[in-house]
Amino acid sequence: MIMAEPRALKEILTALAAKSSWAAPQATERVAAVWERIAPRGLAAHCWVSSLVRGVLELSSDAPVWAQEVRMVSPELVVRLNQEMGADVVQSIVVTVRRRRSDRRQGNSRV
Repeated sequence: MIMAEPRALKEILTALAAKSSWAAPQATERVAAVWERIAPRGLAAHCWVSSLVRGVLELSSDAPVWAQEVRMVSPELVVRLNQEMGADVVQSIVVTVRRRRSDRRQGNSRV
């Protein structure tokens, strides 16, 4: 039996997290922070990060017009996000239209 060279626990856990979904919440939070900085004027106010799973960034929009705007500029957004992240974290962007949670609580009826 061949024994592997000893490795630090931190190195092992980092490798496991990279191969699993454990790192997803941290990556989503990082992408959300970058989104706020790089989103074109107006988009950040109407579109927000919902999730990042296996390279697919899901954005939510409070109106169809903003969702369409994201779809039109998504190739450029992917490039900018990955430049800011320092790695190819985002492969594609999907956007859905939904109200913000705060709007639902207040009874606002945005579409």
